[in-house]
Amino acid sequence: MIGAGAARRQSGDAVPVGPPRPAGERGLVLGVVLSLLAGCASAPARSPAPAAAAAPRFVVGEDTFAFANEIRSRNPHRPDLYANYCFVLARGVRQFHEFARFEPALPRLDRAGYLERIRRVVARHPWAPPLPPDDRVTIPGYRNLYEFSRDQEATVKEALVWWQGRIIQVGFGQGEDVVYDDSYRLVARVRAGNGYRADLHEIRLTPQGTAWIDAFGPVHLNLRRVHGAKGGVLTDSIVQEIDVKTGLVMWEWHALGHIALADSKNPAPRSSYPWDYAHLNSVDPGTHGDVLVSVRNTWTLYDVDIRTGRFRWRLGGSASSFKLGRGASFYWQHDA
Repeated sequence: MIGAGAARRQSGDAVPVGPPRPAGERGLVLGVVLSLLAGCASAPARSPAPAAAAAPRFVVGEDTFAFANEIRSRNPHRPDLYANYCFVLARGVRQFHEFARFEPALPRLDRAGYLERIRRVVARHPWAPPLPPDDRVTIPGYRNLYEFSRDQEATVKEALVWWQGRIIQVGFGQGEDVVYDDSYRLVARVRAGNGYRADLHEIRLTPQGTAWIDAFGPVHLNLRRVHGAKGGVLTDSIVQEIDVKTGLVMWEWHALGHIALADSKNPAPRSSYPWDYAHLNSVDPGTHGDVLVSVRNTWTLYDVDIRTGRFRWRLGGSASSFKLGRGASFYWQHDA
């Protein structure tokens, strides 16, 4: 059930339909084979790896986790979990390498402080370009990831969650998000509510015991006004805040009804192939009753008022609240 304060969809003549039957599946691709091997092996040896093509240089004895993937021994009846957690570790290694900066001279933080920093690192899209040094998340009191994860193993593991499910051809996923504790015990399964299935783009845990996730839903719609098919199918992007303990949907928001079809930079097909008019990539709740949503196919970041569902401001796209400087352009953004 959607809470009383939730933003509801206003889709006019749109008629929701069930999820399409996947035309095919595509596997997960690991961009860094070295990271995968390091994350799934025992504690890495302290020997430098060859210099990577992009700075900063990747060093096995410094830029990998100090703990091994022991999930198979703790869950002998779930062999699939080993491969899933391999991916989680490989992704985490890359995220620390690209988005974190270790400062051993700074004073150390308490557990809550480190957990907040780790979550900021792993919230970033793993294949995004590396951040410049001044923009990286600072991890104080340690020289590198190996030392940090050796001393703060339980804290690091607590922040590592993953999505699992089926990836379909149109670029979305149908599955669930899972959370394991530092002893590789299942803590929670986070599933989308109201008939949807969790998409693969976003999972963000909050200190309040909720999780922000995304989902999608196909909708039959006449798309002739945007030069598409009369009997078209539109893919609606959906945001949900889920209470992790109960699974209740605390808040729900739909792109359809808030984002105009004409704002899409992705041309509508003239067939019944689903039109990905929005394509939500990231969700980041704010501290003033707002949530920042990145929608790739409109080239726009939206700051959404949680109470009303309306936009407080927009950056980029057809109706930006901000004027870009001369020569600047904003398009096809991802994580925000």
